[in-house]
Amino acid sequence: MKKFFKTTLFFAGQLFCGVMSITDAQAQKEYSNWYFGNQAGVSFTSGNPQTITGSAMTTYEGCSSISNPQGQLLMYSNGEAIWDANHQVMPNGNSLGSHNSASQGVVILRAPGSSTIYYVFTVDAIDNNLAGGLRYSVVDMSLRGGLGDVTATKAVRLPTPTTTGKVTEKLTAALHANGRDYWVVVHGWESNNFFSFLLTSTGINSVPVVSAVGPVHQGGGSFFGAANAVGYMKISPNGAKLALAQRDSQFELYDYNNNSGQVSNYLSLRGTSSFHYGVEFSPDNSRLYTTMYSDGGFDTNVYQYNLQAGSGTAIQNSRQIVASIPGLSSAIQAASDGKLYLSALNKSYLNSIEYPNNLGNACGFQQNSVALGIKLGQNGLPNQPNVASVIMKNIAPSAMSRLKIYPNPTKEFIVLSISDSEIRNMDKISLIDMAGKTVAEYKVAELTVIKGEFIIPVNAIARGEYIVKAISPNESVTKLVVLE
Repeated sequence: MKKFFKTTLFFAGQLFCGVMSITDAQAQKEYSNWYFGNQAGVSFTSGNPQTITGSAMTTYEGCSSISNPQGQLLMYSNGEAIWDANHQVMPNGNSLGSHNSASQGVVILRAPGSSTIYYVFTVDAIDNNLAGGLRYSVVDMSLRGGLGDVTATKAVRLPTPTTTGKVTEKLTAALHANGRDYWVVVHGWESNNFFSFLLTSTGINSVPVVSAVGPVHQGGGSFFGAANAVGYMKISPNGAKLALAQRDSQFELYDYNNNSGQVSNYLSLRGTSSFHYGVEFSPDNSRLYTTMYSDGGFDTNVYQYNLQAGSGTAIQNSRQIVASIPGLSSAIQAASDGKLYLSALNKSYLNSIEYPNNLGNACGFQQNSVALGIKLGQNGLPNQPNVASVIMKNIAPSAMSRLKIYPNPTKEFIVLSISDSEIRNMDKISLIDMAGKTVAEYKVAELTVIKGEFIIPVNAIARGEYIVKAISPNESVTKLVVLE
């Protein structure tokens, strides 16, 4: 384990930012249960964060957890092992190829188009000399009566062609521009190469998109001479920007193309402090946050950059401190409630940024905002794809929130069910892809309704995940549907 001084959705801005009356955000509930630190846990399934217990995991940094679309826990991992919903290590769930002190040592993704297959990606830590590289394991949730297990496809190494073949501790995932697939992105060690691997319904493409841009990631003043491998990397919710922290060197901003997987247009955001770690974007893509340790390594400043400032120089000059925190507050992670949360080393709470879209101190930093009970946080918070940071705030249930859709997943048609009286208040039903494009629209007045149900054919629509949006004059409600 590293010593103390290590710590010294494409569619977010387009589809949902204008739909603040969403009452059923099933897609977001997949990342609504967080397990991290020393057996700590927080759940966002009811909207506001609530402490949860039962975790069997201890991790210094890297962690990831995932639930089903209804918010029921499926699994969590520290990159070394993977635990099931009963908090037991899966029978084949050890030796995944990471180390719990890798900054972003693990991320869990549901396979596009599947309700049972999950991919667990890992990178190694400098504690192991980064020897493990980027690996993936497959979990099949249909095994063991729904508790799941790691299949024979376990700890498979993906090629990252650099001089050493190693990658840093940075591992992030982003929704593809098609709204269905994922990019898994890492950075080479002793290299300036980014590697973007595409995960589709057919599996992981082992041939990465390579982008040689920005400074070489190497060296660092501590931690086995490799401190610059430490720190976070994130992609903005709209998939257009990528930012990363080299612990002892650079804070970097790039353009990201979530259609091609290419990284371009490097901009250095390095400030006077060199101890960078956490990285996160605001849900509306307008602000960028980072944590920087003081030169002594005992306190933390949270910096904000205004990505709407204009030129690269203007963005650099927009840097301002929005919080100064006694002790170490390292990772920053967006949650489905639209807020950002910050870890606190060996503390029984999380810190938060309440209004991350706001400029300067109006972002509303709050210390000790979420209690963890008797458990303690560490440096890391759960790693999750950029789509999980979409603002999906719950409001009081309405009549339209009782809209039901089945079967789901489906192939030929979907049935929408609600009472006849409530249907009379609806104007139209839209089917929207994950890039925010309306692919089909139906006027409710022209549909045949029988006892509060009507059928919409979907057999001619491309397979993937869609949002069904029901609209009335006063509100709208959405449901996630999977066409397979």
